[in-house]
Amino acid sequence: MFWKELSVSGLAMASWRRARAAGGVVHLPKTIPHALYNPLKTPLRILALAIPGGMEMFFDELESAMQDGSMDDAKHREISRKYGIEWLE
Repeated sequence: MFWKELSVSGLAMASWRRARAAGGVVHLPKTIPHALYNPLKTPLRILALAIPGGMEMFFDELESAMQDGSMDDAKHREISRKYGIEWLE
């Protein structure tokens, strides 16, 4: 379990988009392509529960790369692949 900065967020899938107010809940099956978005100009905070555990390390690595200045598209893809994440365009 990990915690990141949310006031209002939404979930988008190929055929629909749903907004969630603060405190809202969304279930994201592992195999369903999805995206989070923030329609506001305020920071996004989310509480994400991943089963089995381990996804917190993905976010830790992203944060480290951003802090040390090494984050770019290639680094993002490298870290994502390590955790079985595929980004669709």
